[in-house]
Amino acid sequence: MTPDALFVFGLLAVTVVLFASDRLRPDVVALLVILALILGDILPVAQAVAGFGDQLILLIAGLFVVGEGLVRTGVAYQVGIWLTRMAGASESRLLILLMLAVAGLGAFMSSTGVVAIFIPIVLGITARLGISPSRLMMPMAFAALFSGMLTLIATPPNLVVNDALRSAGLEPFSFFGITPIGLLALVLGIIYMWIIGARLLPADPPETGTAGRRQTLVELAENYNLMGQLHRLRFDPGSPLIGQTVAEAQLRTRYGVTVVGIGHAERATEIVLPALANTEFHPADAIYMVGQDEAIATLCAQERLGRLLIQESQQRSLVQELGLVEVMLPPDSELIGQTLRQAAFRTQHGLNVLGIRRHRQPLPGNLIEEKLAFGDTMLVTGAWKQISLLQGEQKHFLVLNLPAELSDVAPAYRQAPFALAILLAMVICMTFGPVYRDR
Repeated sequence: MTPDALFVFGLLAVTVVLFASDRLRPDVVALLVILALILGDILPVAQAVAGFGDQLILLIAGLFVVGEGLVRTGVAYQVGIWLTRMAGASESRLLILLMLAVAGLGAFMSSTGVVAIFIPIVLGITARLGISPSRLMMPMAFAALFSGMLTLIATPPNLVVNDALRSAGLEPFSFFGITPIGLLALVLGIIYMWIIGARLLPADPPETGTAGRRQTLVELAENYNLMGQLHRLRFDPGSPLIGQTVAEAQLRTRYGVTVVGIGHAERATEIVLPALANTEFHPADAIYMVGQDEAIATLCAQERLGRLLIQESQQRSLVQELGLVEVMLPPDSELIGQTLRQAAFRTQHGLNVLGIRRHRQPLPGNLIEEKLAFGDTMLVTGAWKQISLLQGEQKHFLVLNLPAELSDVAPAYRQAPFALAILLAMVICMTFGPVYRDR
């Protein structure tokens, strides 16, 4: 064996160890390998870096961008929500729909990303149905593997083989050239999992313990006796609040209610934005408030406001824009002894305090003049971005519970139509045009 061969095999062994140890990022390891091949005089510089300009590399990178766009706009997650509604409580129907949904998404984005999206969805479904997670996890994994055979871009090896065929002067695959084989494999896989695989998977129900599980938004609200206290209001003509800011209106001081969001009409939908101290009330706005029915009734009568229903689309917008988090005051917090008015939570952190618990009991009434004490826990609401920033806060309070819905928030959910349009355009272009241009 030549010295160059020994060097390459040794480099391969070191590379495997580095990948397995996870001490360095995979991209860093790959760049170090290229550098080692150049310094070891195994490859000339031009040949070693030629891959960075290869059409295949750029194509794979672009596919990851499209896949991430589907995740960040919430398109992929909405597929999971649709799956839950369609399946109902039928495990067999759920298994079939799950495999179809995973394979369908995996045909156009990374199968690893698809599995990462569906894991929390599947865990939630199995917990609700009281079945073992493995009864759906394994079919999901198989469907992700089958998705690699559905389209040319479903997995990088397809593109590598296609590039090799083209380089050898052979006819490459079309975009859906391998789809018939993939569909047959997927159908057979679904039938196997439905008839045979389901009997081989464990049927033990999941543990009912809550250790390590994040609380949901509903559970957090229940802890502070806030269920049923979210209201959506409109401005009637002549309302004295129109033109005032949230800070100027002082609704918490006067009525004991908290403005948490403002709804703006946009393209036949309503976009809910967090209510900040300098947010101004406009006639066409919808106001989202938290407060008891009696206080809301008094507010509506005196400030010329009317009640509105909270529809499902508005609930989805609320969850995407506003979240809840539970925080606790440590012994050295500068907030101890201050009232909520003095703490100026809305001004300092862009968040609103909805409730306070002391000795594990929620405090009743208007809390604006309540002095904070060591050990108090507070439920605060605001934009998800502001809530995420609280994790680095340790001076004034400690974050106790981040809601389970935090992982479901799509940072760019308003751009979902654009993500779908880009995906459709990509599929059309790759179906009716060449995947590569001749070099």
